[in-house]
Amino acid sequence: MKKIKIAINKKGTAIALFVTLFTVIIDYISKIIVMKNMDLGQSIPLIKNILHITYITNPGAAFGSLSDARWLFMTASVIMIFALLALIIFWDDNSTLFYISVSMILGGGIGNMIDRIFYGEVVDFIDFCAFPKLWSWIFNLADTFVCVGVGLLILYYILAEVRNAKNGKEKIENGEQNTLCTEEYINSEKNTDECTEDDLKKTVSKTIKKEPGDTEK
Repeated sequence: MKKIKIAINKKGTAIALFVTLFTVIIDYISKIIVMKNMDLGQSIPLIKNILHITYITNPGAAFGSLSDARWLFMTASVIMIFALLALIIFWDDNSTLFYISVSMILGGGIGNMIDRIFYGEVVDFIDFCAFPKLWSWIFNLADTFVCVGVGLLILYYILAEVRNAKNGKEKIENGEQNTLCTEEYINSEKNTDECTEDDLKKTVSKTIKKEPGDTEK
């Protein structure tokens, strides 16, 4: 029975570990500062009527959603955290952007999970109140990291698709050029300067192997 080899990208995992720890620590420190220096419900304007620091607690998910399904959301969060950990450890990818984006999502999830474990609810304090009719949610740095991570992950997939499409186009063009070189080598020696040495060797090899009675399909 063959053993399955698991490829682990050590550089990517190290980057992800650093970003995850940074995210969790910054989020935790920011919440401790708010809890130690503010009363629950207190609001301090940084930019009046635009950005306030408002200390509230939230038993649900990001931006106050799922507040009536705390245990369901905690279970889903645990599954998501382990899934992201597995993705970081076992996904072999050379893109730094991929590891940064996934680890930001992971760090934000862990940050809010720490609140739920120790306090029973999440501490929120970033109050963007410039457009109260469009935006009324108060959030924290963990939520911010998750949203930025999702945005970067989408960007990673878009760039990957563009890169794959470009590589596919180059392969097609190279294939067409090789065919052109082969035909030119067989039919006219004047055009052989457009072919690489490898193309000419392949052409000679195919010509030698081809039997006199064969015809192209």
